[in-house]
Amino acid sequence: MKPFGLTGNIGCGKSTVAGMLAKYDDVTHIDTDLVARAIMDGGGLRSAINAALDCDAFASGTIDRRLVAKIIFGDREKKERLEAVVHPAVWAEVQAIADGLEAHRICLVESAIIFEKGDEWRFSDVIVAVCGEEEEWRRLIVDRRMDPSDLKKRIAMQMPSAEKEKRAKYVISTDCDMAELEKRAAQLHAALKQSKGE
Repeated sequence: MKPFGLTGNIGCGKSTVAGMLAKYDDVTHIDTDLVARAIMDGGGLRSAINAALDCDAFASGTIDRRLVAKIIFGDREKKERLEAVVHPAVWAEVQAIADGLEAHRICLVESAIIFEKGDEWRFSDVIVAVCGEEEEWRRLIVDRRMDPSDLKKRIAMQMPSAEKEKRAKYVISTDCDMAELEKRAAQLHAALKQSKGE
């Protein structure tokens, strides 16, 4: 089974949309961040991860997420080296889950970097969640209390939302209240079902 991909830049509501779609009985939601976390926590890639980051990310016995985040969002080369280690294992697990699903199910794979990594070929279609830049920053700084300087580094590593909109088949704007977003998610769910021929 080829799943649907769900992407979107930080603060654009990708995970909120995923949560709304996951409420439908015929949707299986796979969060690649959680898959990656489980793989890294497993320790099987410990040596390769340490080599990619040039440090001992497991000094405390388990992976130090804050250290990893600080390194990869400050050094693009180390970020790419870490991704080269972890991503093949993540996608192997995602595909194994998708292949085990019944044909009628909608498999939704959430990943922030589908287009950045050229991974759109893995999906039947890609959905992108978008919102205005002002709202994006408000959510991140006011709601999530993120540090503006760290935020700038993260945003600089992302493809602009406008470019993602051009490449995605489905676009869902999250610039609305939750009730309206639920309606938009319902419309998207119906479109995904139709795409599967149901």
